[in-house]
Amino acid sequence: MLSKVSKENLVKKLILRMSAVKNTQMPLVSPEKVAKKSPEKKKRGPKKKVLKEEVVEKEEVEVNEEVEEKEVAVKEPATEKKRAATLSAKHNKFIMYSFYLIKKMKEMDESIDTDALMRLAQVFGSTETQTKLVEDFLSSEKEVKASIKDVKKTEKEAQKAFAKTEKKFIAKVNRTKFVNVNRNDTGDILSVIFGKGAKAETVSDTSLLSSSLVLDAINTKLSPTQDLVAQIVSAANNNNDSNLHDITVQPFRFQDTDYLIDNNNLLYHPTLHTHIATFHKNTQSITLI
Repeated sequence: MLSKVSKENLVKKLILRMSAVKNTQMPLVSPEKVAKKSPEKKKRGPKKKVLKEEVVEKEEVEVNEEVEEKEVAVKEPATEKKRAATLSAKHNKFIMYSFYLIKKMKEMDESIDTDALMRLAQVFGSTETQTKLVEDFLSSEKEVKASIKDVKKTEKEAQKAFAKTEKKFIAKVNRTKFVNVNRNDTGDILSVIFGKGAKAETVSDTSLLSSSLVLDAINTKLSPTQDLVAQIVSAANNNNDSNLHDITVQPFRFQDTDYLIDNNNLLYHPTLHTHIATFHKNTQSITLI
């Protein structure tokens, strides 16, 4: 059995041991401090996400700035003055040819209204109207070619028909015994007379009388007396004697040609009243002046 003193010593020893144990334990700390001192690795996920968002925002800002710069660059030319539209070289050739052709037509015929033709060809029109005119022509090129082909065909048929008529007329001139002509003051043939008297036939077809083949046939057929008519007319046109005084004349016909004759046997043109020849009664002949 332990004595009272021994028990007390034993209790003291136990108390001392317990105190020593308590002193060696970890000091108590708050949960917040424990969490901070935790050896676990810190999560970087949220930080990385923030960085990416910042980079994206920065890129968006840069892109927006570039777009704004491009928009400004695109809008700037709109403020510049627009140049006046000009006719292309291709279209201009057609307008120039129209002008050239109208001028040539005027040289051949002074009565042609060139102003109307210029307006029709849009020679001095706006660029838009000139372009449209040429484009309308180019777009209808097939129709124009077809029209030209039809005109050529019709003209060829007309030429064949005229050649037949011309041939028949020349044959009539050659086989008819008596052929006479009516001429104007310049000597051009106005009509051809086949035969004499009531049976005489007069032809005044201008297309036939302008044919060189027909004129050659007529000139060949005419007698020397009839050729003299043309010479008389030519002499009358070239004799412009303005000093003539009033003369008494009367109609005179010689070898189927009409004149005016005075008391001195001087012959005058029946319409121009100019002295053109002298009539010799003894020899029954005429001498041109």
